[in-house]
Amino acid sequence: MMLKAKQVKQKINNQKKAILKNMILYFISAIVFFLCSGSILVIRGWVYYLLVISGAVINNYLLLKYNPEVLSSRAEEGSNTKKWDKIILGFYTLIHIFIIPVISGLGFRFDWLQLSAQYIFLGVLLYLVSLIIITWAMVINKHFEGTVRIQTDRNQAIIEKGPYKYIRHPGNLGMILTSFVQPVIIGYVYTFIPGILAVIFVVIRTKLEDDMLQRDLDGYIDYAEKVKYRLIIKLW
Repeated sequence: MMLKAKQVKQKINNQKKAILKNMILYFISAIVFFLCSGSILVIRGWVYYLLVISGAVINNYLLLKYNPEVLSSRAEEGSNTKKWDKIILGFYTLIHIFIIPVISGLGFRFDWLQLSAQYIFLGVLLYLVSLIIITWAMVINKHFEGTVRIQTDRNQAIIEKGPYKYIRHPGNLGMILTSFVQPVIIGYVYTFIPGILAVIFVVIRTKLEDDMLQRDLDGYIDYAEKVKYRLIIKLW
């Protein structure tokens, strides 16, 4: 009983840690943006950060209710995480937490070229689509960790339901869509440059991850024969 109680407590602590890490990144991004903008009176900035923080709360709530194991597993990086994935995720995080917020903030400060306010609605829609795809995949897939590895310690298996019926890497598709949410909502044109760079990193990650799974995960080749597309139906 004591051992079981300790395991339950550890899982709860891991869930809290995973949620906290996620929220801290959003708050760091917001601080960077508002410092670079030189003002807290940036309406489109508030729209963006209130949107993504609200989305993170919804995502975490649904995971706690339907797939808490995912949150527990995302608290710590797996020991056999691929080195290339650490590098790619490092650059991806840098782009989202620092580079795009810095450019967006400076865009406000120096009045750079900006999309019209109508694009806010497109950005919100884009975020909702990405949130639905990522949350759906995370709720369905108990192996949806934050990094790429073969989860031999968690008996990793093929998931063929939910979004995985249509594409093999729905989480990465969500990451691609997310890369354009801040550029569209806050609207400074120069932010699309690092956004596109983030997409390139995700595409490379998808290729490397898919190759690894076909090589090392039992049954994945058969799954790839049934689900033809990695990211986008009819394209790739």
